[in-house]
Amino acid sequence: MMNQHREEDALRGRAVNNRRRYGTRLWRWDSCCRKHSPLLTSKLPQELIKARFCNHDKEVEQAYRDLFDSSKQTLGSMMKLQEVLLVAYLIFPSMLWFLINMVEGFLTVFL
Repeated sequence: MMNQHREEDALRGRAVNNRRRYGTRLWRWDSCCRKHSPLLTSKLPQELIKARFCNHDKEVEQAYRDLFDSSKQTLGSMMKLQEVLLVAYLIFPSMLWFLINMVEGFLTVFL
């Protein structure tokens, strides 16, 4: 019993050491990448990003308006379709019951 606990403790100790080694290697790799790659550094860009997008032309603005309007129309059509499907779902059982009774009545009259 004690031997089993020792083995478990040894395995746990190895797992902790392996985790520490992995964390150290990961930290070293991350710091190495940050030193050699300007994309991974946390420095702010020299040119403001907002300035890139504020000076867009009228065509882009119109394209966004058209996209917004068509999206609005699509969502409106989907809402109407959902309402129709909901009504059909609610009405269908009563229509089915009516048709079954009608067929049964038809069969009792002629048979």
